[in-house]
Amino acid sequence: MTRRNKMLFGLAIVVLVGCPRQEPTVLVAQANLPLNDQCLATPSASQYVYLPEGTLDLSANRDGYLAAVQLFNNMSFSNQVTGLGATNARLDTSMIRIVGAMVSYEVSGLDVSLPSEFFAPTTVTINPTQASIAAVRIIPSEVVQLLRTDKWFTGPKSSRDPMLNDCRRVVTGEDKDVSWSSAPIGGREARILVRMTFEGRIGDGTQVLSNELRYPIRICNGCLMPKSFGACELARQINLGKSVMCDKKICVAGQDTCVDQFSCFNDYYYVDAKDFQMLNDCAKDPVFLDAHKGEVMAGCDDLLYPFGGPGAATPGERLNHLLIRHALSQVQTYCGLAGDSPLYETSTNIPKP
Repeated sequence: MTRRNKMLFGLAIVVLVGCPRQEPTVLVAQANLPLNDQCLATPSASQYVYLPEGTLDLSANRDGYLAAVQLFNNMSFSNQVTGLGATNARLDTSMIRIVGAMVSYEVSGLDVSLPSEFFAPTTVTINPTQASIAAVRIIPSEVVQLLRTDKWFTGPKSSRDPMLNDCRRVVTGEDKDVSWSSAPIGGREARILVRMTFEGRIGDGTQVLSNELRYPIRICNGCLMPKSFGACELARQINLGKSVMCDKKICVAGQDTCVDQFSCFNDYYYVDAKDFQMLNDCAKDPVFLDAHKGEVMAGCDDLLYPFGGPGAATPGERLNHLLIRHALSQVQTYCGLAGDSPLYETSTNIPKP
């Protein structure tokens, strides 16, 4: 039986037994609202505060998309209908207790398979003739991980640092660059249409379903970054004491508001054990030292001593130089997305040093 047929069957039951089960005028899903500075949403009668579309930036998002959906209870108070209330030992049964929403997606242009339908739990109570906000994660973290694996958003990237690439060739004997197999590709977008139908219970236990709310979400890599600094410039800004790039408070990283590139820097400024060993071998290799002595990292010459020179002469100092180069190259790969496919407008109010 199709979902449409199920809905028609449910409406037939309403006619036969006179209960509000699946009656779309009882519970109305109105719109998704933006989160305020306290990371909360307040019910509003104005359509101008609604979000017509969401944005999820895969470069920073790990937790999914948290919607703040305004729901309206279209029922009247029971005592207004029956004339019976607390004085008659009757409790009002017109309050609706929301238990969650059935969520499904419409998506095209991506190879990844997303869940066809799932139940997203949430809890809120709505008084008759009033609106309340239901916080529901309409894109969970598991779906974000699936989106991140799609080849439209993720692919291999090689280091642009010739010294690191030569280090790999010296150690492995292979004519291959240092690379990352699943790096984000900037400037690419897709759109997902989220369909959600909320489920609730009224006081006597009767189930009610809302209308279907459709909400488009733009999926991107790096589009919420106010400015895409290169790795060296990020390090320079951090050395100057900068720690926050966004003017507004971030409630869910990578959702709707600014993505702080400093957070991206902190996430990827490291070297894993395998690469550490490779760099350590190069730091001790006299042939590698002779080939690259005195070299600086392009754009970072004020941040690193020249390789093999004063401050980077001993094996330990040379290793430190290579570790910083590799970590900055990784930051550039994952956080410097504007150069991949620069479709986004970039601006910033952070001063240059």
